[in-house]
Amino acid sequence: MEFARGPRPDARILARPIVRYACPVPPVPDQGVCIRQREWSETSQTAVILAREHGLLRVLAKGSRRDKAPYSGGLEVLARADFDFIAKPAGQLALLTSWDLSETYPACRAELPRFHASMFLADLVGRAVQDADPHPKLHDALVNALRALDAGDPVERALLVFQWTLLVEIGHKPELTAHAGTGDPPRGARALGFSPDLGGVVDDPGPNPGERTWRARPETIATLRHLDAGGEPPVDADPAALERSGRLLAHYTRARLEIDPPTLGLVYPDPSPPRSERG
Repeated sequence: MEFARGPRPDARILARPIVRYACPVPPVPDQGVCIRQREWSETSQTAVILAREHGLLRVLAKGSRRDKAPYSGGLEVLARADFDFIAKPAGQLALLTSWDLSETYPACRAELPRFHASMFLADLVGRAVQDADPHPKLHDALVNALRALDAGDPVERALLVFQWTLLVEIGHKPELTAHAGTGDPPRGARALGFSPDLGGVVDDPGPNPGERTWRARPETIATLRHLDAGGEPPVDADPAALERSGRLLAHYTRARLEIDPPTLGLVYPDPSPPRSERG
C-alpha cells in the first residue's frame, strides 16, 4: 500500500533563520524623591531616585531637557513625583519613561539652613542605602522630613527624626539601654560614653575620652531613648538638645558606615566628633 505524498518543502524555506520578536517590557510605576541629578547630554539627564517600592534607582531620562518631554515640572533634586521606569540588568541605568511632579518643597530652596538640611538628608540616603534595596518607611521619613522643613518646623528636629529612622531601617540602630559591649547597665553619673565601634552607649570615659569613644550628656541619651520608644520630640523641644542628639547620630553614622558626607559640616558646623559635651 502506498501513501500519497505531498510536495516536498522548498529547501530554501528550511534554510531561513527563525526570527523571534522580543516583547516590549512594560514600564513599572512607583513614587519617589530625586536625591541626585546631573546633565548627561544636551537633551538628557541622569538621576538617583529614592523610590518607595524599589529602593535606590539610578536612571537615565532621555530627552528630559526638551520642551515636550514626558517629565512634568522637570527632573530636579529634592522633588517628589509619581514616575514610571524600565528596569535594566545590574550595572546599567534604568530608563525613566515618565515623571509626574507632585511636591517641590519651595522653602527648602529659599532658606539656606533648610536647603543645607535637605541636601544633607539626600546625601545621607545616597551614601547609606544600597541600590534596589526597598525601604518604604525610609522613603516616607524623607518625605515627612522635607515637608516639615518646608512648613517651617525646627531644622534640628527634622534632622534628628530622619537620622534615627535611617539607622533603624539600615540595621544600625544604636544600643541605648545597656552597655554596647557587655550588656550590663552603663555606668556614669554626670555623663555616659558612646562608642561607634561597639554600636551604642558605654561607661562614662571621663573628661578625656578617646577618639573612638565620645562623652554624651544623659539628656542626649534620654532624647534618643525617647525616639527608640516610638516617640518624637515635641515641636517646641529645646533646639540645643535636639542639635546635640542629631550631631551625635550624624557622627555615629559617619563612623559606623565609614562614609564622609560633604554636607555634614553645613548642618553641624563643628567637623570633629562629639568627644565631650560640656555641662
